[in-house]
Amino acid sequence: MNFPYSVTVTASRPAGTDRHGDPLLAATHTVEGCAWAPRSSAEQHDTGNSVIVGRTLYAPAGADISPVDTVTFPDGSRWQVEGDVGDWTSPFTGWAAGIEVALRRVSG
Repeated sequence: MNFPYSVTVTASRPAGTDRHGDPLLAATHTVEGCAWAPRSSAEQHDTGNSVIVGRTLYAPAGADISPVDTVTFPDGSRWQVEGDVGDWTSPFTGWAAGIEVALRRVSG
């Protein structure tokens, strides 16, 4: 999977928590060749049928992103991985298209 206008994101993984329960970062690394799209919910709201609830990150196959990571985009926005990382690998050919990651905004 190659995106002509890809972005590079930074993934941060906690090593545990401090005495206040806040995560302690163990390591950060960059993931190149990513793309993203708004992620919406199909719930009914006063303003319409759906609301944007996060982002979906598309990253190259084998990208080191886990369910406990925080992802930072080039604009400085921070997003928490929500749930498991989806691996798009064909069961027929073994071709690995990449991974799909649901993200939600981290405030503060």
